[in-house]
Amino acid sequence: MKCRVHRGLPRLPIAAAAVALLACSPQERDGLRGVPGFATGAGEDVDAGAARDAEPLAFGVVASDRTVTTIALLDPDGRLLARDFVHSGSAPAGLVTALSGDVALPTRSGEHTHLVLLDRFRTDVITRIDVASGDVLAQIGTHAARGERTGGAYSSNPQDYVYIGPHAAWVSRYNPNLTVAVSDADAGNDLIEIDLMKGVRSDRRIDLSALDTIAERGNPDTGESEQVTAYARPGRMVRIGAFLVVGLSRLSRGFDAVGDGMVALVHPQSGDVQGVALPGLRNCALVAAVPGDPERVAVACAGLLRGTFGVGAGLALVTLAGDSLEVEQLLRFDDDASAADAVFGLVALGGSAVIAVEPGHAPGQSSDSAVHGDRLYRIDIASGDQRLLFEADASFVLGDGAFTAQRGVLLVPDASTDDDGRASAGVRRFAVDGDEITELDVVAIDDALPPWQVAPL
Repeated sequence: MKCRVHRGLPRLPIAAAAVALLACSPQERDGLRGVPGFATGAGEDVDAGAARDAEPLAFGVVASDRTVTTIALLDPDGRLLARDFVHSGSAPAGLVTALSGDVALPTRSGEHTHLVLLDRFRTDVITRIDVASGDVLAQIGTHAARGERTGGAYSSNPQDYVYIGPHAAWVSRYNPNLTVAVSDADAGNDLIEIDLMKGVRSDRRIDLSALDTIAERGNPDTGESEQVTAYARPGRMVRIGAFLVVGLSRLSRGFDAVGDGMVALVHPQSGDVQGVALPGLRNCALVAAVPGDPERVAVACAGLLRGTFGVGAGLALVTLAGDSLEVEQLLRFDDDASAADAVFGLVALGGSAVIAVEPGHAPGQSSDSAVHGDRLYRIDIASGDQRLLFEADASFVLGDGAFTAQRGVLLVPDASTDDDGRASAGVRRFAVDGDEITELDVVAIDDALPPWQVAPL
């Protein structure tokens, strides 16, 4: 008898629903369409510790209008492999919880043959899918189901996922849960471990509240300055050896105050946490592995979200030195009035070179900035040199890209749309040869939904 997954299953607690799903063998239930022959050959058995530098077998692409989402797959050269491998309407074909409009891919999950999805704010689910077969391996809630919570309403808002080995992965939870004690299993503002063999959360978590700080904001009612807590708020993660480098936003509850810039060095096995200050920078949630250097990580700091944009914005390089993390380079855009505040869509190319996006300036957004669309730059963090590669026609359309050093291919999603709101671009491809970067063709992803993120499997 076939075991079908019905739309009613999302009413179950996530853990129970995942167990029900896993009880059905791949041959006994309807599945997503897999990619036959995927992962055959080199790269299939890459050690998890070396995953960050291995050539990806494929890239995932998130395309969304913020209501519905589709995930496409590209081959290692950035060519279309599967246009709609999984999408928001895939629930009858194997998903217990259908994809929302707020879905992201891990920075680099480390699972080369699996697609991992982070369904974020108010969905709070990790999905693992075998690419070759299309089998949904598990969907795991990142906090307790509604009827099992000890506190009030809460969304953990998972930001990233890193594979440690066949038994475990770690997930960063961005939001603090202010209705429970910091020792509670669902306190948030932490990292939690996933038991991959059982398809559920384990009981291990690493609390990051020790890296909370105090920041200043203007009280909207009185106009007076006041001090508030800026929570660590872990974002993206990169594995370096036995450690994780974790980007931290350090933002207040209302996102109206930001603390001094910092990243965390976390040892998952012991639970040890070290905060590493990035002087003069703020809101440093983006981290990226540097190709060819397994102990170096690039960091992007977005600065203030409200008030004067760009204050505290910049880039950094950090390096693992024994059991500690050292700041190798700091590039503060506040130090150069002519510098572009290119801090989004961070991609490391190798050495001290990165790719980053400066958001566009719309009319009236800034009295001293010319109106322009998003701009894509190659930046040398050591020298401060910025070279413009591409300018979009609109603002906030160039998303998070990816680079494969083995093939010298840079992929940048362009979410530009036409007058009817339909996708008009796709994934832009660039050839990278040392310092030379040449624009290639654009790969169309979806006729309607614009792409926002490209990430390696």
